[in-house]
Amino acid sequence: MIIRSKFHIFVLFTTVLYISTSFLSIAASITKEIENEATPETDYAELRKTAKADAKSDLDNTQRVMWCLAGVGCSVFTVGTAALMDPNPPTRRLLGKSPEYVAIYTDTYTKEMRTSRLSLAGAGCLVSVALYWLIMSSDDSSGCIGSGSNDFAPLFSGSSGCNSGSSGCN
Repeated sequence: MIIRSKFHIFVLFTTVLYISTSFLSIAASITKEIENEATPETDYAELRKTAKADAKSDLDNTQRVMWCLAGVGCSVFTVGTAALMDPNPPTRRLLGKSPEYVAIYTDTYTKEMRTSRLSLAGAGCLVSVALYWLIMSSDDSSGCIGSGSNDFAPLFSGSSGCNSGSSGCN
């Protein structure tokens, strides 16, 4: 059949459009069903609870010790790093989830992980301050550095006054 008139072209175009529209509506309904199966409605409170539990479980004992020791060793720098570092959840937990699910889960996970790291680094920082205070206050009551032994005697010559006979630190 040779298409010779405008009417034949119009009928052919309308038929193709009609058939393709029905296929598109079927495809759209199938896609909608697949999306509904892949992303069920989730209670946000339960989602936040899951994200917090995952964040706590991801921070294992080794990482806890590491953050605490880093807080002891580097003090304020570790606290700053813990505050500025942006921990992300493993991507395998977010595959096939809706954008709302990913956003809420990631936000809650990041906040919980950051809070845990900050508290561990802060505890380490407080331990280092306490150790420093104990070391500095463990000297005898005279207040002279090195007065308990003569290990520091070469460092403090008569100019500091602690090792001179007039101050009474010997």
